[in-house]
Amino acid sequence: MASLKHIISILERLAPPRLAESWDNTGIILHPEKLRANSPRILLTIDLTPAVCQEALDTPTSVIVAYHPPIFKPLSSLSYNDPIQNSLLKCAAAGIAVYCPHTALDTVQGGINDWLAHGLGNGGVESIRSIPGEDVGIGRRVSLANEVPLDALVAKIKNFLHINNGTDRLLRTTLRGLY
Repeated sequence: MASLKHIISILERLAPPRLAESWDNTGIILHPEKLRANSPRILLTIDLTPAVCQEALDTPTSVIVAYHPPIFKPLSSLSYNDPIQNSLLKCAAAGIAVYCPHTALDTVQGGINDWLAHGLGNGGVESIRSIPGEDVGIGRRVSLANEVPLDALVAKIKNFLHINNGTDRLLRTTLRGLY
């Protein structure tokens, strides 16, 4: 198994931390004292949940790459009663590191934002906000080549994301910033 330092350097080449939003908590979130021995597996996930933690514990996993950071605000205490903190404590005890690329992976060329924009179909794609000194920017605006009925666009997005349900649900949405 490669060293944690080597794994982090590869992840940082894919999604450089300098591209992350200043408010975001990206990078190594949990660095155990000693990385789990004989565990060559790296587990990829959107969120570190108790089920994901258990999968990592049950398999030869030494690193979890979780898209969303499980620690976002400063902690004033740690508790086994909190599911996320419980998962982090179990990972630390087992020697499993947790790394989060979040908005750095959103922003990088070919990252999450570009992948999602590609799913909308043909059209122009531009960054919403530029990053000084970089060839990429924050967010993406997609101008479709042709007008598309909203229902057809929703169906296309659902197909792209492999979502089989959800259009009959009632939603309450709050838009904050670009996310």
